Amino acid sequence: AFFALSCAEPLFPAMYKLRSRVFSVSLLLSSNSVAQGYSLGGSLPHRFSRGVALRGGASPRAAAAGAQEAATAVPLTSASLAASDAAASDWTGDMMVVPVWEAKEGESIALGAEAAALDAALSGAVADLIADSEFKGKAGSSAVVSLPRGGNVRKVAVVGMGLSTDFKISGARKFGATLATLATEQKPKQAAALLPTGPALAADTQQAAFEAAMLGLSPDTRYKSDADSDENKPPPLQALALLGADAGALARARSFSAGVLLTRGLVASPANYATPTSLAACAKEIADRFEGMTLTVLERAECEARGMGAYLGVSQGAVEPPKFIHLCLSAPGGGKPAKKIAYVGKGLTFDSGGYNIKAGAGSMIEKMKFDMGGAGAVLGAARTL
Repeated sequence: AFFALSCAEPLFPAMYKLRSRVFSVSLLLSSNSVAQGYSLGGSLPHRFSRGVALRGGASPRAAAAGAQEAATAVPLTSASLAASDAAASDWTGDMMVVPVWEAKEGESIALGAEAAALDAALSGAVADLIADSEFKGKAGSSAVVSLPRGGNVRKVAVVGMGLSTDFKISGARKFGATLATLATEQKPKQAAALLPTGPALAADTQQAAFEAAMLGLSPDTRYKSDADSDENKPPPLQALALLGADAGALARARSFSAGVLLTRGLVASPANYATPTSLAACAKEIADRFEGMTLTVLERAECEARGMGAYLGVSQGAVEPPKFIHLCLSAPGGGKPAKKIAYVGKGLTFDSGGYNIKAGAGSMIEKMKFDMGGAGAVLGAARTL
């Protein structure tokens, strides 16, 4: 199977020469000449390089020297998310989250067995919260109440799951996102969440919920001028116990979240950080970290030797050299693969428009750092795998 992600340059012959044993990543990385003049202060007229000093006062060209370490993943939350078999009624901490299904017309919200036992241990606090807030259980809705001191739990929250008959994987993601929102707003250090029952969530649905929670707990503050302000800093959550969770689903969610955050971090980085060189360094980090992953980077001379003129033409006026990045993931144990899969992503680190310079309303020149999104997505997929 062959998957092409936004591949604009005719580089397929070169890619096939490098085809992997199992999993192949080819990133077509180059930088447009006007892009480099704009973001790195290259040899173009002054108007293109003016006014782009970075936070902290560094000039674009000076910052380029440290670009490798800057264009990295958005950090995954430092909070520990762990599956637990503990009973909700025995758990002790700052906040317990109870998911509830929306009741059908004319019916009342019914608590599952674990939630009912918790409610009994908390002297009816869960039922009182539902009644007092007139909680309906709509998908993504929530309500919180503080409990008297001296008990096992300081706060209890209910989260609506919507109608069980209408529940889809998008609802699971909404549940996970709501967990992250509660952790941000209520600021618990130790929290726990029951998983829905009646019906219970399948492993893939749990994974979707856990991914959404991890991503919601991992804000991108790398380029914030005041990253430590209350508005920008991550929530103080230290641990989130997922009661009744599938440990395998949680592990897969962590891998997928790491890949998504890598892609987010690369695509959100400005072009004077996310250069072809820094993306090649990112690929090297992946290859060095994970067993079975190998990396080949074709430099300009090697691309010329292969006759890759169309590819090289995109970056011939740029300060930054092009990088043709190829990652391979072999089968575990060196075995023979059942299928070969290739992902290809274009990595134009800034698209100024070439001969037709992007200018004026609607040109989106200010957003053209995202023209390496295909390469960023492929690197994220490599990180996940």
